[in-house]
Amino acid sequence: MGDIVSWAVPMGERMIQVAPAITRVVEQLLKLDLIDKRQCQDDRRDFYVEIKSSALQLLNKIDQPLLDLHSRQLASVSPRDLKALIRILESVRKQSEE
Repeated sequence: MGDIVSWAVPMGERMIQVAPAITRVVEQLLKLDLIDKRQCQDDRRDFYVEIKSSALQLLNKIDQPLLDLHSRQLASVSPRDLKALIRILESVRKQSEE
């Protein structure tokens, strides 16, 4: 499959998405040539999705600007409020996993 990095973690476990949304995301990433997709030989309902090194390079390119944006957005939020926000977001994520 070329120059790719693979994680043996089901995508649904890493994303807070329902199956149809995951399918759309995968199809969009395929169109952009950022991932490879292949069918599992043992269970033809399953697919392996592997991120290409070009996608990782793109992520590395936007990583710092995104961190800078978040810093600016949260600059005026107190540490106490940030802790509350984190707690709330973790609670929402936990509920979506159930």
